[in-house]
Amino acid sequence: MQSLLAADNITYILLLILAVIPIIVCLRFNKKGFVDDCLSRDNMNVWKGAAAIIIVMHHLAQKIDTGGPLIIMKYVGFIMVAVFFFASGYGLTVSLINKKDYLKSFFRKRLLSVFIPYWIVNIVDILLNLCNGKTFTSGQYIASFFGADTVTGLWFVPSIILIYIAFYLSFKICDVLNKGYNLGAVLVSVFILLYCVAFSILYPEESSRTASVFAFLIGIIIALNIQKFKSWTYNKYTIKTLIFSFSFCVLFLARLYISSKGIDNLILMLVLRNIISILFIISLILISMKFKMNGKVISFIGSISYELYLVHFILIDFIFAIIGNKSIALIILIAVSVILSFAIKKISGLLLKYFQRKQIKE
Repeated sequence: MQSLLAADNITYILLLILAVIPIIVCLRFNKKGFVDDCLSRDNMNVWKGAAAIIIVMHHLAQKIDTGGPLIIMKYVGFIMVAVFFFASGYGLTVSLINKKDYLKSFFRKRLLSVFIPYWIVNIVDILLNLCNGKTFTSGQYIASFFGADTVTGLWFVPSIILIYIAFYLSFKICDVLNKGYNLGAVLVSVFILLYCVAFSILYPEESSRTASVFAFLIGIIIALNIQKFKSWTYNKYTIKTLIFSFSFCVLFLARLYISSKGIDNLILMLVLRNIISILFIISLILISMKFKMNGKVISFIGSISYELYLVHFILIDFIFAIIGNKSIALIILIAVSVILSFAIKKISGLLLKYFQRKQIKE
C-alpha cells in the first residue's frame, strides 16, 4: 500500500484516470439492436486512439515503480499492439476488395505513410542521442533509416513493414495466378508463421515482435468473410461475448501467473500471447456491436496514434533523464508527445502528397 501511495504513483493514478475518461465517455450503449458499422474506419480510429493511450500508460508504468493493481499496466502492451495489427490487416484487405488496382499504388501509399513519420522521428531520435552523448556507427544509422531499429528501438515499424510486403506479395501472387483472395490469406499466414519462427530463433530476447502479430491475419480473415462473421456474431451473441471475454481474462491472468513462477518458455509464450491477442480482438468486436464508440478527444488521439507511438517512445528516456521529478516529467512527456505527434502528422501528410504528385508526373 505504501508503494501504491508514493507521490509518483499518485500522479500516475491521476494520469491513468484522465486517460481512461475519454475512453469511457465515448461509449454509447446501442438499444436498437446491433451496431452494423462497428468495423468502420471511424470506429477503428477510436479503437486505435484508446489503444495508443494505453500503450503510453504501459510504457510509463515500466518507468515508474508502480505497485498494487497498477502493476498490470506493465503487461498489456502486446494486447494494445494487437489492435493496430488487426486494424492494418482489416483495412488493407477492405481496400484491396473495394479499390480497383489497389496493389499498383500499394508501396507508394502504404509504405510511405509508415516510413515518412518514422524518418522524421528517427532524425529527432538521432539528435536526442547525440545530445545525450550516444554515438552509433554509420551502418547503424543507415539500417535504422530503412526500418531496422538499431538506433530507435521502435520494433513495430520494421515488423509492420515486413508484414505489408508479405501482404503485397501474397495477393500479387493471387492476382498473377488469377486465384481467389483465400490463397492470399494462406500465404500471409505462412509468412507470419515463418516470421515468428525466425525471430524466435534469431532474437529470442525480443519476444514483443511476435507477441500479437497473428492479429493481422485475423483482420484479413474477417475482412474476407465479413458477412459470415456478422451472421456468426448475431447468433447467440450474449453467450459468445461472455465466452470470449471470460476466456481472454482467464488466459491473460494465467499468463501472468506462469511468468511469475519463472516459466518463460519461448514457444509457450508465443502461442499464449497470440491467442490472448486474438481473444481480445474478437471480444472487442463483439462488445463494439452493442456499444457505439465516438468522441472528439479519442478520435483525435486515434488520428495521431501512429505518430504518438513513435514520438512518446523516443522521448521517455530523454525527458526522464533531464527532469528529476517524475511527476513533472510525466506531464511534460504527454504534452510534448501530443503536440509533436500532431505536427509530424501534418508534415507527413504534406510530404506524402508531394511524393505522390511527383510520382504521377513521372
